Amino acid sequence: MESLRSGPLPDHPDLEVAVALPRLLHEDFVARGTRHDERMNDEQVILAVKAHRAVLERVGLEPPKLPFRHHSGFYDYWRKNGMSGGGGWQARRECIEGLLGPTLRALEGLQEIEYEQRFKNGPAAPSRTSSSPPSARSRRSCCGTR
Repeated sequence: MESLRSGPLPDHPDLEVAVALPRLLHEDFVARGTRHDERMNDEQVILAVKAHRAVLERVGLEPPKLPFRHHSGFYDYWRKNGMSGGGGWQARRECIEGLLGPTLRALEGLQEIEYEQRFKNGPAAPSRTSSSPPSARSRRSCCGTR
C-alpha cells in the first residue's frame, strides 16, 4: 500500500488500482460495521486510505472526505451518529455506501470511457495508465465536476 502513494505500480495502471481500493475499503468497513470480521487492522486501513487518496489524485478525482481514518474511528463515528441498535447494520452499510459509492461510480465511469476509447482506436492502440490524466478529465470531484 505504501508504494502506491509514491507512484503507479509497474504492472497495474492507476485506474485499475483506483477502482480496487474503494472496493476493498467498502468491503472492509462494511465487514467491521456488520459482522466484525474485517480483514485489515487499523494501521492497514490508514495506509489503504492514504493510498486511495494518492491514486485518486493521480487519476484526476477529488478523494472523498472520510469522517474517520480507521476501523476504530468508524466505530466511534457510528456510535456518535445514531447507527447503533436496531437498524444499525443497515445504517452503517448506507453510511459507507454514501461515502465511497460516488467515488466507485465515478471511477467505473472513467473505466468505461477508457474502454470505449480503446475500442474506438482498435486493438493496437496502447492502453493509458491514467497516471497523467487527460485535460478533459481535469480535477473532478467524485460526486460531479468541480
